[in-house]
Amino acid sequence: MRVRGFLAAVAALAWMVAAGSMPARAQDASFELQNNGGTAIREVFVSPSSSGQWGRDVLGAGVIQPGNSQRITPFAKECIFDVKVVWAGGANEERRRQNLCQISRMTFSGGAGGVAGGVAGGSAGGSSTPVGSRGGDPTFDLVNAGSVSIFEVYVSPSSINDWGRDVLGSSVISGGNRHRIRPAASSECVFDIKVVYRGGGAEERRRQNLCEISSLTFRRD
Repeated sequence: MRVRGFLAAVAALAWMVAAGSMPARAQDASFELQNNGGTAIREVFVSPSSSGQWGRDVLGAGVIQPGNSQRITPFAKECIFDVKVVWAGGANEERRRQNLCQISRMTFSGGAGGVAGGVAGGSAGGSSTPVGSRGGDPTFDLVNAGSVSIFEVYVSPSSINDWGRDVLGSSVISGGNRHRIRPAASSECVFDIKVVYRGGGAEERRRQNLCEISSLTFRRD
């Protein structure tokens, strides 16, 4: 009877796996962080989205050089995390509410000139197009190079701790398209930008000098 019961349990487990009922990667939030940018990543923070605090730098004294990657194992036994990297030049980039139990690799493609880009899963990335000083004009093109539509865009002066309103309004930036953004605070140059994708995933760029950038590219597939 014990053998029969054990075999029945094994059969039930196999059926659950085949049916897709098992949790993704069995709640394993470990992932490979890939640096595809032009400068080193000197700090990485991985915090449960529910905590509200970044905690300590998980790299410690290490860095992730361009072209290299490092295995990251979060301390908390959860799946939904916020991830922040800090480039050698001081610029930082955040990914909010990432389901690390469904992501095996996260690629960051920025870091050149302190402008960071990239997105989770290794299937996406981002970049900027510097053009030198544009006489204090922060207007720029926001390019969606991925396949997932961008539903919301927030552009706020870095000196203000408030995202403000969605500048797209009722518009949507579909994959392969771009949208001209003219910040309301046109007398400033340094802004934080956040995009929200279809499905709710978000990506942020902090302290971007829009007076020296003609376009920002976001990508999520």
